[in-house]
Amino acid sequence: ATEKVLAAVYKALSDHHVYLEGTLLKPNMVTAGHSCTKK
Repeated sequence: ATEKVLAAVYKALSDHHVYLEGTLLKPNMVTAGHSCTKK
């Protein structure tokens, strides 16, 4: 489930031309900000 969420998030980020290198530093912040499904 987590992998699918990350894949969707990274796909959305790439669509918006966001550097994935920056997101790799703090993936938790990105996933939490994109969709609060992580507990």
